Amino acid sequence: YLRRYLRLLSSILANHDADSYLVSSEVLEFFSAIQNVLRDNRPIEDTDCSPAQRKTVMDGLGTASEAYRRHAYAGLSGRKCGLETAGIQQFIELALAHIDHSIACNRRSDGLFHSYNLIHFKHDGYELETLYEMLEGQVAVLSSGFLDPGESLDLLERLRTSSIYRADQNSYMLYPDREQARFLEKNVIPASLLENNQWLVDELESGRTEFIEQDKEGAVHFNPDFRNAEQLEAALQRRPGISAGDAAAICDVYESVFRHRRFTGRSGSMFKYEGLGSIYWHMVSKLLLATAEVIESTEADVSERTGLLARFDDIKEGLGVHKSPAEYGAFPIDPYSHTPGFIGVQQPGMTGQVKEDVITRFTELGVRVKDGGVEFEPGMLRRSEFHAQPHTWIYSTGEPQQRKQELPAGSLAFSVCGVPIIYRLAESCSIQVQTADGSEHDIAGKRLGKSWSQSLFRRNGDVRTIIVDIPQGELR
Repeated sequence: YLRRYLRLLSSILANHDADSYLVSSEVLEFFSAIQNVLRDNRPIEDTDCSPAQRKTVMDGLGTASEAYRRHAYAGLSGRKCGLETAGIQQFIELALAHIDHSIACNRRSDGLFHSYNLIHFKHDGYELETLYEMLEGQVAVLSSGFLDPGESLDLLERLRTSSIYRADQNSYMLYPDREQARFLEKNVIPASLLENNQWLVDELESGRTEFIEQDKEGAVHFNPDFRNAEQLEAALQRRPGISAGDAAAICDVYESVFRHRRFTGRSGSMFKYEGLGSIYWHMVSKLLLATAEVIESTEADVSERTGLLARFDDIKEGLGVHKSPAEYGAFPIDPYSHTPGFIGVQQPGMTGQVKEDVITRFTELGVRVKDGGVEFEPGMLRRSEFHAQPHTWIYSTGEPQQRKQELPAGSLAFSVCGVPIIYRLAESCSIQVQTADGSEHDIAGKRLGKSWSQSLFRRNGDVRTIIVDIPQGELR
């Protein structure tokens, strides 16, 4: 998402006339310090970042941030300096080189992308440890614009055959389901780890139980008084004669047994509330929207576009509104939070899913705002969505009384900013604007124009209805 933001910022700057912008001298100093760190540590393509390199970059960025924070807390000087647009663009491209390198390094061997990584701070470097695959990471990389159309299609196809997919709901879990360890299987030191640590072997043979103890079945456990590796380390440091290396190795064994660093809360310990085996519908709708954005924002060839549209349809058909009450577990048109693996949907309410679904629907309908004007490009819309017979449309514009509109065969209707938009199948594209005074204004093409668009956005009542003729050949 940082990549997406920087690309947007770059396009805004490119379309702005200013050659420079006034900023405080402290912000300029902060900007230059970050830029120097990124420039001095520019990533090498196809080469992962070493722990030492990662430490150098993070420490450099941290020092720059610390210096700016110190200035801000003490009070900014009030001096202003010019920051050139060209310099900002160079900074963005440099930052994107680091971001793209990071995303590329998080591509998994199965074609999916790592979402969250664990960082281990050590005196000589900062190491990373990856977690299991997550739906959120796939949505993020699709949304970022990092992948080309073919790579996006490949990711979506791999996702459908991954352990994240739930065939019974034709949809996707947040992360793969997995078996939980039974109570008696917890806090058991594997024999392989025990045998490879001489200090633990000697401690067990001594009969002392301060750190580890063997039960009557032969299993060896850590003392339950230690709540985490930090407490264990502190106790080891108080034991005379134990080296720092031995203490670190024992703590590594402890972490291997309990895996506290990898604890992800409800996602790894609960069976509801977006926990184990659960589909989180808001994230599925994010996946749908990300797929729609890929289709609409990239120059895909015919086969890639066909494949992407098929994956879009698969994801959409898995949503509750397309299911029976028996499949969904509730009224299908009601939004719910999540679906566990053993029961229907749970937690009804106006979830974030609704927002994504509304945005996706407008993407399907082809409503765009570009350069201040509304455009209608319904390339994702199906021909079958247009009514085969004349029908009456009852709708609301926010006024007390609902309105009725007689629609001909071969049409569909929706509203934008409270104004009815009627799509009609036709031979060529054109727009007709019907105003409050009863006049009609014809516009060639698919673009409404800035003046009419501003009237629409302001909801001033001047625009009464907009009729858009859509060539049938442009629809699916």
